[in-house]
Amino acid sequence: MTVIRHARLAPVISALTSLGVPDALSGGPQTAEALAASLRVLPDRLDRLLRAAAGEGVFEHGPDGYALNDFSRQLCSEGAGSQRAMLLGWAMLRGGQLGLQHVEEAVRHGGSGLQAACGQTFPDYLERHGEEARRYRVAMESTVESFAAGARAYDFGRFATVVDVGGGTGGLLLAIAREHPGVHGVLLDLPHVVAAAPQQLARHPEGHRVEVVAGDMFGDLPAGADAYLYSTVLRCFEDEVCLTALRACADAVRPGGQVLLVEMVLPEGIPPSPAGLADVYAMAVYGGKDRSRAQWTDLLERAGFAPPSFHPVDGGPFSVVAATAR
Repeated sequence: MTVIRHARLAPVISALTSLGVPDALSGGPQTAEALAASLRVLPDRLDRLLRAAAGEGVFEHGPDGYALNDFSRQLCSEGAGSQRAMLLGWAMLRGGQLGLQHVEEAVRHGGSGLQAACGQTFPDYLERHGEEARRYRVAMESTVESFAAGARAYDFGRFATVVDVGGGTGGLLLAIAREHPGVHGVLLDLPHVVAAAPQQLARHPEGHRVEVVAGDMFGDLPAGADAYLYSTVLRCFEDEVCLTALRACADAVRPGGQVLLVEMVLPEGIPPSPAGLADVYAMAVYGGKDRSRAQWTDLLERAGFAPPSFHPVDGGPFSVVAATAR
């Protein structure tokens, strides 16, 4: 029954988080009846969800009602280590779950599970589902610590201009600009994505050093920059699409400039479960893949770059993969 229990638990955690239960418990224990009254939901049904979650160790339960523990504190909006935005806007994104439900078709026929389910790529799906796109954007903007770690993992200060290709609303470029005051950033992403970037950039003193450009990575790269940065972008595509993008980059970069990939680098053999499941998510939702050191090296060399160097980000599964244009 363990397999079935785990499959059922994730939607329960997501529902309780979306309802606001962890935030409501941040002030101390409460009964299900008190929680239901403040959250305006049905008390019996809320209690059933809470009992199930407490039975799996998500919450504590005592004489005063339900309470947070180390696990459920991560589901609160505020506080160190909050995972709420990432859970609701990425891990439990409806489009992502739809892709995972149809991963069998991706294995049988190629493409992504999401395309098999609704005939849409992930960017198309987000463009058509505004509220999910908003949650996804908030989730990506919440990874401030990861952005800062990425900015420290490599000497971006050697470059006058860094073009962040597919950089969303500019979180990583802001971290790089903060860490390296001499860097000018250019943020390039699809028009409906960068539409929210100016507001995000305006909230930070470094934002004036980031220029926003609407376009796609295959035909709209600004030419002549020192470095082109792709952060968890190429994992969304199979090799041939990545080659097309990287060859466009090789044509655009100035002589001796670099391409920089912030990507998961899979170990050889059986990957640890978070890395392996991330690779499956890439296949199911994007139709892409995570890659090993050897696979990244092969891809970059085929695109016209010198063999890359690898710079781990805080010792985790991600690295800055740096390759110089030949």
